[in-house]
Amino acid sequence: LGALSLLVLLGAVLRWWAAGQDLYADEVATYWDVSTTDLPGLIRLVSSTAEITPPLGFVLSWLTTQPDLSVETLRLPSLVAGVASIPLVYAVGVRTVGRGAGLLASALTTFSPFMIFYSIEARPYAVMTAMVLLSTLSMLKAIDGGRKRWWAAYAAFICLAAYAHYTAAFVLAAQFAWVLVTQARARWPA
Repeated sequence: LGALSLLVLLGAVLRWWAAGQDLYADEVATYWDVSTTDLPGLIRLVSSTAEITPPLGFVLSWLTTQPDLSVETLRLPSLVAGVASIPLVYAVGVRTVGRGAGLLASALTTFSPFMIFYSIEARPYAVMTAMVLLSTLSMLKAIDGGRKRWWAAYAAFICLAAYAHYTAAFVLAAQFAWVLVTQARARWPA
């Protein structure tokens, strides 16, 4: 766990260092959406044709900017989710292919330019990634143990992933298909 802790620390430092950059592209829309309305107004705005992304990322950004509206607080949900993805990737790796591969995958996640970029972007991609990883872990634990609480956690995380970004549906469909095809005793609970 020492190597994983070091990777998480390095990932946090890299992401925090990069998070202070100016807003660009779609982040400006997030800033505008979050800074110009209250929470009910934000949900109405996101539900309209003004924004084509589900509300979870916007709600999280709105919440984190309430004490202080800054670039860093706007990006905080993505930053936290991006750093959390490092040990989550490790945990999925350990459950599926072993500790060595899990550590390698978490190292790739730590230093991946794409993962760093999405971890500091004020958009919901990193949040979606963390929710998909949590749904994967919950699904694997539910299959192994068959406990209802893990199936409930799986249901919660797939809902949160879908509320973060619509593209989560592709991964969630693949998870469900995998269970249906390879896990006969888990078909009904899934």
